[in-house]
Amino acid sequence: MDALSLLASNAVYQEENHEEKHPTSQQLPQTDRAVKTEEKIEQEEKPLYCICNTTYDQGFMICCDVCGLWCHGSCVGVDELHTKDSDNYVCPKCAPSQPSESKSGDDDDYEDASPKDRRRSSNRKRKIHNYSELNDGALSATAKPLKAATNFKVIMQEKIFSSDDIVRRMRGYELTKEFLGSEGFSCPTLIEDKSELQMIMPPPSFTVTDVRNLVGASRVLDVIECGTQAEMIPQWNLGEWTDYYTSPNRQRILNVISLEVTNTKLQDEIYSPKIVRDIDWIDTVWPSESLSWPKVQNYCLMSVRGAYTDFHIDFGGSSVWYHVLKGQKLFFFIPPTEENLVKYADWSTSLDQNEIFFADKVDKCYLTLLNPGQTLFIPTGWIHAVYTPEDSLVFGGNFLHGYNIRLQIRIYDIENQTGVPPKFRFPLYENMLWYAAEKYCKLLQEKIQLTPREIDGLNCLAYTLGSWISKKSSAKEIKEFVPDSISDPKKIIDDLNFAISELNMPHFQEGKLKIQVENSS
Repeated sequence: MDALSLLASNAVYQEENHEEKHPTSQQLPQTDRAVKTEEKIEQEEKPLYCICNTTYDQGFMICCDVCGLWCHGSCVGVDELHTKDSDNYVCPKCAPSQPSESKSGDDDDYEDASPKDRRRSSNRKRKIHNYSELNDGALSATAKPLKAATNFKVIMQEKIFSSDDIVRRMRGYELTKEFLGSEGFSCPTLIEDKSELQMIMPPPSFTVTDVRNLVGASRVLDVIECGTQAEMIPQWNLGEWTDYYTSPNRQRILNVISLEVTNTKLQDEIYSPKIVRDIDWIDTVWPSESLSWPKVQNYCLMSVRGAYTDFHIDFGGSSVWYHVLKGQKLFFFIPPTEENLVKYADWSTSLDQNEIFFADKVDKCYLTLLNPGQTLFIPTGWIHAVYTPEDSLVFGGNFLHGYNIRLQIRIYDIENQTGVPPKFRFPLYENMLWYAAEKYCKLLQEKIQLTPREIDGLNCLAYTLGSWISKKSSAKEIKEFVPDSISDPKKIIDDLNFAISELNMPHFQEGKLKIQVENSS
């Protein structure tokens, strides 16, 4: 099934069936009306581009860093082959003035005010980009064959994805620690009714303006330019973002996916699902008396129609809970097999990353459409991209836990291998592993029964921590590497290894590491 058909048929179904619950995408009928809906999408009015003021949006285009106007390379005399990402571009309209003053964040007339220098930063390696498909989200039936992964609307129209449904659908009250211990947490899981998850969300009438009012208009946030998958520089504040989001004349497709709202008034409106609170290491192993902790539990995601986040794995192999308050989200899922992870690592460090649609490098990519009111749980390591069919408002959070420890550490190793910058890593990740080892060691010593999945993960955890310590040449270096509250890290590893061995599970002992640490300062 191609993504466009899925969206069109789902739109028809929602129009004809005014029920709260939605069937799976594979159950939705392919009707004549779906075809008409597709045609309607394709025929929507396109924005005007370039100094030539036409709707033509094909071929190489370049964005003015002053006014944001997309210009045809042929019209402004810019050759794609000689374009570098590090260069700024100023269109002929803006060249005479070349303003350098930054606009005040208090100015309401964002589009007409003195513009900012909108250079872009990203941790992605890249050569050049084809921006020809960056409009307000309409799908072009006359688009050229796919040349770059940024042409995601063409991808949605032309690519065929697996019709298999890999998402587990279940009742919220069935998703418990006992279920995860027995069945595992290895596939995306979708819950229709949030009340069954014992979670709290803002009402459906909640808006991006409400987000601004509760978090504060001056709050600085990362805004992603979808065509480059890079952050806008300088950063925006929430007031500017709200102006853009509510504007009927958006010049670019931008996205906000990393606004963490802990310690704001908005946090009071969010209460994560009970299953997350039960297993999240921030709540279960991180010292409660600590004044600092990873701020990753309360994210607000605000996406406009047509926004796209390219394939990625959530930092540190963390799992995700993801509730759609408004709008829709279309997920492209790829399972975290070792073969796929190796391909992902190669792709994410390639200079051609933006020229390659990652799903083309694997056997199968699965589609899952999320509608308002649905909650999705994404397990460790799942490679995924996300498209936004209509303006959306989403709340969610990341969490580490004991049911996928081995894969969490594998993802951490991939991040090290591929050189992911600290800004895009799970905060205080190494500290979290030490606290987890300390906590689970106590549980085992108290004869608390753990599942085989947890025990297997703890064996990997002990090996990993031992490997870290073995690379340190002195006790002083080790002390700098572990949390201050852990006075004897070697003893924790030894105790954890011993506690595991006492379980009489030899198949979990493979690769157990014996370490020798020099007792010197």
